[in-house]
Amino acid sequence: PYTAQQKAFFQEGFVYSDSFSRAMRSLGHDVYEIIADLEILQKTWAKENGVVYNPVRWQSEIIYAQLKSLRPDVLYLQGVRLLPYEIMRRLKQEMPFIRLIVQYTCYPGAFNELDYADILFVGTPTMVKQYRDAGLQPKLLYHAFDETILRNLEDHPNGEDSDKYDFTFVGSSGFNYGYGHQARFWSLVDLIERTNIDVWLDEQLENISLSSFRAYPKRWRYWIARYIIK
Repeated sequence: PYTAQQKAFFQEGFVYSDSFSRAMRSLGHDVYEIIADLEILQKTWAKENGVVYNPVRWQSEIIYAQLKSLRPDVLYLQGVRLLPYEIMRRLKQEMPFIRLIVQYTCYPGAFNELDYADILFVGTPTMVKQYRDAGLQPKLLYHAFDETILRNLEDHPNGEDSDKYDFTFVGSSGFNYGYGHQARFWSLVDLIERTNIDVWLDEQLENISLSSFRAYPKRWRYWIARYIIK
């Protein structure tokens, strides 16, 4: 069932999990969370609710049906382009029960495609300036860590292995994401040099050519070759 699938997904703590909805419920709000791009989950909801959709446009059409069914007062979007821009611009007209659209993004660009948001949150001071320069009125909201993950680790089936490593990092080093992520890259380099950190990296290496590799500054090339490219 849809509810069981969603609960299982949240228990694994992927990305933001249900951090926002739990926090909002603790403040007394009625909250419903949609994982828009999880295909098996969304199609299960559509089946259980008798929603017919175009297989090519399943994501946008199922979300649209969910919004019509749930009738939210406030629509909070974590990520851009969950629905086509043309739909977002007219969404409040087509669904007048939506009184407020709140958008969060921590990725540069799409400046001309976020004017539908009543409130726009962005993740870094630099991006606040970029979006203001583009004529929008963003508010700064940093990423955060959900402390319930630590408690969940203790109850996880593999919880007995949680103390196997003292200090870990899992994710992308920031390499090949442009200079906007270089602070993360050099922070990891510093930690690797000074601590016993264990690192598992998911990197964008498929587009690296010899010429593009040589284009990086010498100090970058040294650490990339030593720690990233194996």
